[in-house]
Amino acid sequence: MRFLFGRILLPVLLASMLQSAAFLYLTLDLATTSHLVVGLLLVAFAGGALAFGAATHIFYNVRRPVEDMEQHVLGFPSTSLRYFRRRGYAELERLHGHLNELLDRTRDDLAQLSLEKELLASLLGGLREGVLCLNRSGVIVYENEALAAELVRPDTVGRPYYEAILQSELLESVHGLLNEPGQKMTESVGARAHLEISQGSRHFRTEAYPVRIGGRPELFLIIVQDRTQEIQTRRLREDFLQNASHELKTPITSIRGYTESILFREDRDPQKNFLEGVLRNVERMERIIEDMVLISSLESRSFPFHPEAVDLRRFMGNIRKLVSGSLKRKNQQLSIQIDLKDAATTIEADPLLLEHLLLNLIVNASRYSPEKAAISVSVRDDGGRVLFSIQDEGPGIPEDLRGKVFERFFRVDKNRSREEGGTGLGLSIVRQITRLHGGRVWVDSGPAESGSIFRVLLPARQSGVVTESGISLAASGR
Repeated sequence: MRFLFGRILLPVLLASMLQSAAFLYLTLDLATTSHLVVGLLLVAFAGGALAFGAATHIFYNVRRPVEDMEQHVLGFPSTSLRYFRRRGYAELERLHGHLNELLDRTRDDLAQLSLEKELLASLLGGLREGVLCLNRSGVIVYENEALAAELVRPDTVGRPYYEAILQSELLESVHGLLNEPGQKMTESVGARAHLEISQGSRHFRTEAYPVRIGGRPELFLIIVQDRTQEIQTRRLREDFLQNASHELKTPITSIRGYTESILFREDRDPQKNFLEGVLRNVERMERIIEDMVLISSLESRSFPFHPEAVDLRRFMGNIRKLVSGSLKRKNQQLSIQIDLKDAATTIEADPLLLEHLLLNLIVNASRYSPEKAAISVSVRDDGGRVLFSIQDEGPGIPEDLRGKVFERFFRVDKNRSREEGGTGLGLSIVRQITRLHGGRVWVDSGPAESGSIFRVLLPARQSGVVTESGISLAASGR
């Protein structure tokens, strides 16, 4: 019998700790050794086969589906995960279902975004106003075709603003807007929001709006409006009114002069009654012409607007003197109550326009109040603003007509208004002066629904100034 010597390494443990090692020598016969080797080979082959089967199973049932899902996700949105072969893995099926739902929602969101993008592009492209959009870095991200070539070069998307903007004022404004750091950038938008530009014979108005993302302005939208035709039309209207008023005033002045010459003669001719009527109507025509020119200049912002500090106590004393003659003819009484704190006795306003506003309202109250009536005027502080209230004892104004009394030539009682000599423009002028000062005007009903109370709320301080040519002022009524 043939033997095979073998050596086995045995660890020697003491107290569960490795202390040393010993070799154990054995002798095995060749038959036993052959059986052992064959057994080990069979076990190794069987293990390899099992491992190969397990790897194949994992590849086709786990890794392959995961790779397929990965390829579909990478190919999104053109690919779809609608088909999935069931292989008994519930986890993969759930993952597939959730991923499919996510892709469907994302695909719907992308379709909606694409639709909104096309709609926005159509809207912006169809605007008559020019639209220019820049990011925080000053790179142009959008421009429409209506943008004037005099201001911005065409086809400049992706280029910095200083290479695209041609007009110096607009370029300076955009440069200042983009270079304001942090919070000041958002505050500066309001200051630079409106810019009037003249380029050759054309006139433009630009407005800048920040597009905030997470509370921070990331984009700036600049709207450019071509106002050339509007300004030309306004100038034509102003020229027409100026020329018409000049041409009308000349014959009216002559008629008035001749009429006064005849009226002031010593002899009492019965025809003087007719001449007095002629004189009254001539004077009324003069007031109408003056009011028409005035309201036109106020609406077009061409009237000189020079706000300054006005002492209201002294100012209201002057108003009392100016209206005393008008009130005395009807034996009416005027009471003025001033309820102001010491620090709020002044208002920043144009004194000439403020005087015209109050004269119009007080004369209007006198005109519609009976003889011996009391006209009340109050001035009080209203939290950084000043509230003027003028109360009369007239017939009052129906509630449904109160919003119309500030319209041109609107009359609550047309016959009475003409008899009193009003032009129909006085309250329209009051509204325009109030707007010019940044305030508002309205009318309330008096106590027991008798009479009316006209209220004017003006800011105590002004922030803007309008300057150009002016015109004379005259008080007129409702």
